Amino acid sequence: MKFLRYSFWLLLIVNISVLAQNHNDVLRLSEPGIDAGARALGMGNAYTALSNDFSGVQFNPAGLGLANYLEITGSFNYNTVSNNSYLYDNHLTDTFSESKIKMNDFGAVFPLPTKQGSMVFAFGYSTVKNFNSGSRFNDFNSGDHSMIQSLLGLDDIAYSLYLTDESGENTPINGNLQQMGNTRESGKLGAWNVSGAVEVARNVFMGATINVFSGTYSYDRQYWEEDTQNHYLTNVLTDPNDPETADFQKFYLNDIINWDIEGWDAKIGMMYVLSNESTIGLSIKFPSKFKLTENYFVDAESEFGTGLNVILDPPIDNVLEYNISTPFEFALGHALNLGPFLLSADLKYVDYTQMEFEDGLSQGDMSQINRDIKDLYDGKFSYNLGMEFELPYASESLLFRAGYFMVPSPYKNDPSSYDKKYLTLGFGIGSDGPIAIDIAYLHGWWDGEQDLYGAGQAQLSNEFDISNTVLSVTYRFW
Repeated sequence: MKFLRYSFWLLLIVNISVLAQNHNDVLRLSEPGIDAGARALGMGNAYTALSNDFSGVQFNPAGLGLANYLEITGSFNYNTVSNNSYLYDNHLTDTFSESKIKMNDFGAVFPLPTKQGSMVFAFGYSTVKNFNSGSRFNDFNSGDHSMIQSLLGLDDIAYSLYLTDESGENTPINGNLQQMGNTRESGKLGAWNVSGAVEVARNVFMGATINVFSGTYSYDRQYWEEDTQNHYLTNVLTDPNDPETADFQKFYLNDIINWDIEGWDAKIGMMYVLSNESTIGLSIKFPSKFKLTENYFVDAESEFGTGLNVILDPPIDNVLEYNISTPFEFALGHALNLGPFLLSADLKYVDYTQMEFEDGLSQGDMSQINRDIKDLYDGKFSYNLGMEFELPYASESLLFRAGYFMVPSPYKNDPSSYDKKYLTLGFGIGSDGPIAIDIAYLHGWWDGEQDLYGAGQAQLSNEFDISNTVLSVTYRFW
C-alpha cells in the first residue's frame, strides 16, 4: 500500500503547484508602498505638490523641476512589525514581532543650466515596498473541522500521509485538536529609476520617471495539528484497512513560496506654481508589469501512536513563471506656504479591479483568478495630510514635520478597522546649507483576517502595528 500511495503522489506534484497562485499575489504588488525619504515621510507622504528633491522620482517627477542645486542623497530605514493574533473564542493566542534595517534609497538630482525655465534630471535607487510581516497562533479547536479535511480531494497531501482511507476522500480527523502555526513574510521591492522634468511654460512643469524593478518575496508557513487531549484513540484508524494508522498523534505542514521579481513601470507628472504660496501637482502611474519566478515548496509529516511516521518523499519543489499587471494610480496634491508653515494634502485613487494575471498560468486558472479580482475588489480613494514648520529666528534651519494618511482596504465592504492608518513625525536640520539631515518616524495600525483553511472555519484575526524610522542625509553642491 505504501508503494501505491507514493507512486500516486508523484503524479500529483504538477497539479499541486498551481494552487499557490491567487488574487492575493497581484494585490501584494498593487497596493501603494509607504517607503519614502525622511522629509516626505515626515509630512505623511503628502508630497505630490512638493517633490523638489530625490523623492520626487516616485511621488511626482514634475516637482524635480523646482530643484535648484545638484544634490546627492541617501537614507536608511529601520522597520518594526508586530501582530497580535486571535483565534477561537476571540482571545489572544500569540504575538509576532520582527525588526529589520535596510537601505531605503540613494540618488542624485542634476539641474542643467538653461537660459530660461529649468531642466532637471535624476537617477538612483528607491525602495518601493517592504514585505515584512507575520503571525503566530496556538489554540485548541473544539469544533468539527481540521486542515486535514480541507486537503481532501484538493491536493492529496492528506492521502499521501495516511490520513485518509484508500479513496482519499474520507478521514476521521475532524477537530478537537491543538492547532499551532507561524507565518513569516519577508523581502522587498526596489526600483532603479531615471527621471526628468522641464518647465514647459512659465511656472508649469512636466516630468516623467521610468522604474526598473527587482526584488524578492518569501512566504514561509509552519502548521501543526496535534491530538493533545487523546481524542483519537487506538480504535480510530484513518485507513480502516491499515492497523498502523490507529491512534493519530500529529500532522505537520510547511509550505514556502519564494519570488524573484522583475518588472518596470512609468509615471508622469505635472506641477503648476500658482503663486509663491500655492502649488498644485498631478501624477499618473501607469500599470506596473511584473514577471515573477516562483519556487513553491511543500513538506509535510504525520505521526501515529503505533510508531508509524510518514513524510512526503519527495517533497514538492517546483518552479513556475508568470506575469501580472497592477492598476493605474492617480494622485492630486495641493501645497500651501503660509510663512513658517507649509501645508500639503494629497488625494489618490486606485481601481483594484484592474489588477490581472496576464500570462504563465493555464487560461482557465487565469480567467478564474481575474474573475475573483472583479468580484472581491473595488476602486478606492486614499488621502495624505502633511505639515512642515520652520522655527523662526534660529541660527540653523530647524524644521518640524507631522502627517497623517489612510490607505483603505481594497476589498469590497470591509469595515473601517481594516483600513491602514498612519501617523508620522519628522525633524530636519540644515535645509538651507550644503548638508541637510532629516529623520522621520511612522506609526501604522490596522486589523485583518485570514483563513487558516476553508472559508470561515478557522479564522485568524490580526491586529497589526508597524513603525518605520527613516534617516536621510543630503549633500548639495552650491
